[in-house]
Formats: sequence, C-alpha cells, structure tokens
Amino acid sequence: MVSFFFQQILNLSIFAIVFKLVAPVILAAIGGLFCGKVGVMNIGLEGAMLVSAFFSIVVNAMTGNWILGILAGCAASVFLCLMLAFFTFKYKAHHIVTGFAINTFASAITVFLLQTFFGSSGSYQPEGVAMIPVINIPIIENVPILSVISGHSLIVWIAILSVILCSLIFYKTPYGAHLIAVGENVQAARSVGINDLKIKYSAFIICGVLCGIGGAFLSTGTTSMFVRDMTAGNGFIALAVISLGNARPYGVLRGGLIFGFANAIAILIETYPGLSIPSQFIQAIPYAVTIIMLAIHVLQNNRKMLAPIKSK
Repeated sequence: MVSFFFQQILNLSIFAIVFKLVAPVILAAIGGLFCGKVGVMNIGLEGAMLVSAFFSIVVNAMTGNWILGILAGCAASVFLCLMLAFFTFKYKAHHIVTGFAINTFASAITVFLLQTFFGSSGSYQPEGVAMIPVINIPIIENVPILSVISGHSLIVWIAILSVILCSLIFYKTPYGAHLIAVGENVQAARSVGINDLKIKYSAFIICGVLCGIGGAFLSTGTTSMFVRDMTAGNGFIALAVISLGNARPYGVLRGGLIFGFANAIAILIETYPGLSIPSQFIQAIPYAVTIIMLAIHVLQNNRKMLAPIKSK
C-alpha cells in the first residue's frame, strides 16, 4: 500500500484530486470569513451551498447554459444568507440557532422540490447539463511537474482568486477596514459615520455569492447530477477551516488544503484493490483529520495565551 500511495504522489495525480475537492470548501470558508468579520458565525453555509447545487443544475438543464446555472445557484444562496442576516439583525435571533434552521430548511426544500417536480426524493440527473469548463494551459500542460496546475475546473481558479482578493479587500481597502471595524466595535463604527447594517448585509451577500459558486461546482462542476444532501458536511468543514486558519484568508487556504489532502487519501484508500476496510470508516478519515487538526490548533492557541501568565 505504501508503494501505491508513493506512486500516486510521485505522478502528482493526488494533487488533481485535492484541487477538485478543496475548491467548494475554500469558497464557503472565504464567504464565512466575510460574515465572521462583521461578528456573525454563519452556520448556514451548508444550506446555502445545498440550495445552490440544486437550483444551478435545474436552471443549467433547462437552459443548457452553465453560466445561468451558476447565477441561479448564487441567487438562491444569497437569498438564504440574507434570510439569516434578516432574522439575526432585524429580530435579534441567535445566529447559531438561525443557521441550523436555515440548514434544515435547505435540506427539506430541496427534497420537496425534487419530489414535486422530478418525482424523486434521492437524486436528479437530467440530460443536457452544460458542465463548468476546464481550463487547460497550453504550454504548461505538457511540462511534467508544472502540468499539475493545468486541467482544473474554472471554479478551482475562482477559489484561489477569492483567497487573494479577500486578503486584498480585508487589509488594503476602506471597505475591509469598515468590515473589521463593525465586527470589533459597532458603536465606534457608527460614531465615525459607517452604516453598519449596510456593511453587514453586504458581507452576507458576498458570502452567498461565494457559497453559490461552490454549490454549483458540486452539481455541475464535478458531477452532472444533484443528490440529496450532496454537500455532505462541506459547509461545516468550511467553518472548521476558518478556525484552523485563524480567520485569515491564506490560513483558510492552508486549512482547506489539509482537508483536501485527507479527503484525497481517503479516496485513494477506497480504490486500493483487495482492501477489506469498511467504506464508512474510510469516508470518515477526512472529517477525523480535520477534527484532530482543529483540536491541536485550539491547544496551541491555549498554550500561547497561558504562556504570559505562567511567566509571571
């Protein structure tokens, strides 16, 4: 088995799997980062991605246009994020409880629409789905080592770009300064003329767009079908990745890659011939690795906080 994994790493095929798996998680995590900067942990990332996955493939199949599919998915995702923001900011509902309610609603509504319009409660696989295009870089794709960065879906590149843009927005623009100010001290932000509600709602709209792109990738980028609850915890993994990355854009990228590698290894283990390990155990590997890494991260942070106290 060791030689099998070594071969997969040596021919770089594992990296192709990692990039495909990590894109929706990074997009959702960056979206959640915007909400976090205004002081709200968006538990509804899972639901936002799920409704996007559903509506993107439905509109894609109806129009034969992947761009319209993504836009439809983003619209559904933004609607759900704004719903969470509305109840949180307007009626002061607890954002954790509201987020779980949003996730439950998303799961239920997608199953209901599947059953009502397509006669299925499990999956929907229409014909004529226009897949999100793959980007092949002409010269690089023939270079042995550099070829690993060619042949990936457009969404993979958007995910990487979102990390870079997020960092620039947070630390190089007035809007980013306003986001951070509202999250840290809303009263102080209001005193200097910042419209905190506008900033908060804009953060949720950005989060909805990014989750929408990630959800659309699940149904029309990696597959051409929608499966009940197909997000499979990616939204919750995104929340863990935010914490793992210290709520920083490049930290989110690092945390997402850790999950991606763990997930890729689990997939390779499943494809190894003659292995008699239960599939449920193998599929739990990436989630277990994420929890372990998160626990290590929390312990390290606690040690850093306690170090000055002990020195006294």
